[in-house]
Amino acid sequence: LGIPFSPQFRKTLRIYSLEREAMTVNIGWAGGATTSVELRPGRDIFHPAYAELSELPDIDAVGFSPVKADLIIESADPSRRIWAFVSVTNNETQDITVITP
Repeated sequence: LGIPFSPQFRKTLRIYSLEREAMTVNIGWAGGATTSVELRPGRDIFHPAYAELSELPDIDAVGFSPVKADLIIESADPSRRIWAFVSVTNNETQDITVITP
């Protein structure tokens, strides 16, 4: 799903898993970047392993349409179950959009 990468939006990626594991987040656009994220271990089933990444880069908007990019979350062990979402906040209106797979 396309995530707007424009300075007019704040973005936060949250990743959850039942086990501690290293995750790689690939931010896909022309000349994109790769960031490695370590999930903090969870205490129990009600407090899962967790990581939060709010330093997603901004890409200049083209006209009035913000540039959109896809996030691809990959684990070293594909059998591990994870769930992630991005919250996008418009800086002017404070409207929040949640983008999930």
